[in-house]
Formats: sequence, structure tokens, C-alpha cells
Amino acid sequence: MQSKSAVSNRKMSEYRSNFYNIYHQKIAPILLTFERERKNKLFELCCLEAVIVCFFVMSVYSFCTLEYAATDATSQMISTFTPLVALASFIGGIALPISYNKKFVTKLKMTCMPKILAAFGQMDWFEQTPLNSDKELLDSNLFSIYNRRKAYDSFSGVYKNLKFNIDETYLYYESGSGKNRRVVTVFRGVIIKFPANKNVQNTTIIATRGDRNIKNKGALGIIGFIVSLFYMFPYYQIIFWVLALGFLFFVYSLFRNLHGDPARQVLREMKLEDPEFSKKYVAYSSNQVEGRYLITPAFMERFKHLQTAFGAKKAKCSFYGNNLMFAISTNKNLFEIGCLFRSLDNPKQMTEFFNEFSSIIALVDYFKLDEKTGL
Repeated sequence: MQSKSAVSNRKMSEYRSNFYNIYHQKIAPILLTFERERKNKLFELCCLEAVIVCFFVMSVYSFCTLEYAATDATSQMISTFTPLVALASFIGGIALPISYNKKFVTKLKMTCMPKILAAFGQMDWFEQTPLNSDKELLDSNLFSIYNRRKAYDSFSGVYKNLKFNIDETYLYYESGSGKNRRVVTVFRGVIIKFPANKNVQNTTIIATRGDRNIKNKGALGIIGFIVSLFYMFPYYQIIFWVLALGFLFFVYSLFRNLHGDPARQVLREMKLEDPEFSKKYVAYSSNQVEGRYLITPAFMERFKHLQTAFGAKKAKCSFYGNNLMFAISTNKNLFEIGCLFRSLDNPKQMTEFFNEFSSIIALVDYFKLDEKTGL
């Protein structure tokens, strides 16, 4: 009988073989067509940018030469409007390449992504449609308060009879408007949800030490939220928010203690046996016994390598409601198969896509998520 490791390696080899067969037979011919379109679009963009640069230079020159020589009404009107033309040209010169690239990438993905994902079996791609709901993110306790969410690429699939969701997303808190607008980044990266295959009754989380953007229901989460207020509101509003938050938290704690099991409502820090792990990460659980069962020495050892494997700044995970959610922070734009400013003749981008996607699927094997165990 083959070992599980051998089966997993064989499965990944099968995916890789399928991926490159599909690439050479179906994707490469499509990319040839897109490469011609890419060059035409790039030439068109360069021409438009040249026109915009000319408008910008002429408007600046006109403003400088007419500003002090403006005596008649026509000259004064030109002197008034040339700064607006210069500003519009400057903004257009920046926005146009972004718009062109976005349209090209969207069209490329719409054409190629379904064919590429066929290499991985049952897999679907969604553009700008998050699959993990806000309620799921709230229940995981991995994220502090946010009121804006941008979704990029999302995937749903099945691997070893485990259904999983992947969201490349950006969470942030926005307050005020105009000059008073403030934006606080809560999370930017990839969120992955798997079934935990364990009888999880409580919530247990692991986060990179120093990560304040977790919603711990204990005192640490409240302190972190209060600190974040200083980035979001003018100082004269801070006292009001601190008092209001303290009162609401007091009422909430009183209510939960009267009507529920207090041991399940507050996430308390866990003392773990691995000192090396504790230096870099911190763990919380609403049930210390269950938390120690879930965060085994083997799990800690694998989690330590997770952040390094993805080249991420931060990594965290949560066991909640029979689910396991990973949140891997990165500023890198993942799951790209090409863009307007890079030749499509080189398969390097496709290889990078395969490595990124297969690394996420491999979390099932790496953390042995397909093994059903109970407390």
C-alpha cells in the first residue's frame, strides 16, 4: 500500500503534467493571439501617452509664458485654464496605463483561466467576488474591524474530498472624507478556508506576534482597537470613543457571562511548549484544553515554515466552527497569468501561477487536513 506522502506527491505530479499539457495544447495558441493584441494595445497606449505628454508640456509652457503677459481677455482665459489642462493631462497619463492593463488582464483571464484550472480537476474561478463571507471572517476572529473590502481573484475547488475557498482580498477601515479621509489597512493577502475535519467546539487562533489586526474578544483585542482609533479619528473624538467602547464592552461581557459559558466567549493567550514558536507567534483559545489538542508540536512546526514558504510578511490561522482558515499577508499580486507590459511568449508567468496555486492546495497535505480526527 502506498503511503499518503507518496499518493500526495503523485497527485501533484499529475497536476503538473496536466497543467503543462493544457498549456502547450490549448493556452499557448491563445497566448499567441493575445501577444499580437498586447503589442497593438501597447502601441496604441504609447501613442496616446505621447499626445498626453504634448498637451501637458504645451499647457505648462503656455501658463509660464502667459502668466505675466496676460493683458487681453483671451490671454487671461488661457492663463486660467492651462493649469487645469496640465492637471488633467498628468492624471490621465497615470490612469490610462492602469486602465489599459486592467482591461487586457481581465480579458486574458476570462479566456484562459477556466482552461488552466481544468488541470486541477474540480475548480472554479471568480473575479472580484469574495467566497468567504464577512460573517466567516468575523467568526474566525482573525481580523479586526473593517468597513471596506476589495476582492481580486477567488477560487473554489475540491482536493481529496475537501472543498476549499481561496480569496485574494484587501480589507481596510475608511473614515472621513476629503482632506479628513483616513484609511487603515487591516489585511492584504490571501484567505484560505478548509474544513478542519475535527470536532471543533471553540475558537483557537495563531497569529504572528505583534499583529494587532486580530479580533481577540479579550482585553488585548480591545486595546488594539483603541490604539487603532488614534489613526482613524481626530484626537478630540478619542475620549468619546474610548468611553463608548468601554461601556459597550462592559455590557456585552455582562450579558455573555449571564447567558453563556464564559470559557467559550473570551480568547485567552495560550502558553505553548515550543519557545522558538512563542517568540514569533502567539496563540489564543476560548478553551485551553481544545486549543492544546489542535495546536500540536507537529502543527506548530509546519506553521513556522508556512510564512517562509509563501514569502509572506505575516501569517495566521483560526480553528472555528469545524473550519480552518489561513490568512497569509503579502503585497504581491498573486494568480497572474500575464499583463500588458510583459511578453506572453515566456511561460515563466504560467509556471509562477502553477507554483502559487499548487502551494495552497498542498496545505491539505502539509497540515494533514484530510485526516479525520476527534477530540
